[in-house]
Amino acid sequence: MHDALREKLLHAHAAVREHGAINVASKATGIPYTTIRKYYTQAMTELALPDVRHHPKSLAHTPVVEAPQAARSELVINLPPIQNGTALAFSDCHWTSLIQPRSLAHEALLILARHLKPGFLFCVGDALDMGSTSRHLPLMWSDVSKPKVKDELAAGQTHLRDLREAAGDPECYWIRGNHDDRFDKYLSAHAAAFEGMGAFTLADWFQEWRMCWRLDVGDNVSFVHRFHNGVHAGYNNTMKSARTVISGDTHALEVKPWNNWTRRLWGVQCGMIGDPAWPCFNYRLAQPGQQQPGFVVLTWKDGELMTPEPCEVVHGAAWFRGEPVAGRVRVKAGRAAA
Repeated sequence: MHDALREKLLHAHAAVREHGAINVASKATGIPYTTIRKYYTQAMTELALPDVRHHPKSLAHTPVVEAPQAARSELVINLPPIQNGTALAFSDCHWTSLIQPRSLAHEALLILARHLKPGFLFCVGDALDMGSTSRHLPLMWSDVSKPKVKDELAAGQTHLRDLREAAGDPECYWIRGNHDDRFDKYLSAHAAAFEGMGAFTLADWFQEWRMCWRLDVGDNVSFVHRFHNGVHAGYNNTMKSARTVISGDTHALEVKPWNNWTRRLWGVQCGMIGDPAWPCFNYRLAQPGQQQPGFVVLTWKDGELMTPEPCEVVHGAAWFRGEPVAGRVRVKAGRAAA
């Protein structure tokens, strides 16, 4: 293959990786659709490059990356105060496989990652669902055949890799949740003799993400998957710790201010990246609740955390700072309609 053709193939593949789809890459680059599709397909077959399109069907055969060495999670990670910077805090993705379609909150997370280029990504737990290792019995017959662990790992690796690349190589932290812990709990209970072998812990499979169960930033901001529960979880988390606490688990999306004698704090709940209509949430029996798709943008200025800003999925779109960033806004009688 001559160098000119190889350059065209690499250019087409890079364009599709950046834009997520061949048709979008064609519009962005001005290359005819048939041409870029031909070069992209040729790049995969002749240069052995991976399929990097964002559509779930395109990722169905993405292999799980083998972990080269054993890794461990830390109980608490202490970071120095962030002077100036931006972070995305998201939780409760509950990914089960690459066949599972991306939620609207997931699409918005990728879009804002590309736009804001945050210096930090905080996954606040339950990135994976791990239903097949759950101690809970199936609720419905449709739940008997649960996703395999390898499919959940492939989904988690693919989605988190795409997010890192969209953000531009930020620092990545994963505050583990109860669903994430099902991986290690199951193996330690059923195959403890294999402890210490590579790929035996969840951290082995996600070595680009530094894992812990609590993360402290300076002396007044903490990330934890769950602390208190119930409708006042965010308020209780902050009031009883005297710190800004950013949590997940409840699937609620909330920024609750709380003042003490020295500073202004927030009880932040990160919502959910997962779609409430997914089968893994059938345990709710279609009852209403406070679950809300979305995530939170954090901004530090001169060492102080500014008011956290939610990106919220309502009325068929994901909204941030009063503008839709993903989805389609449906308008009825002069206003957005659900």
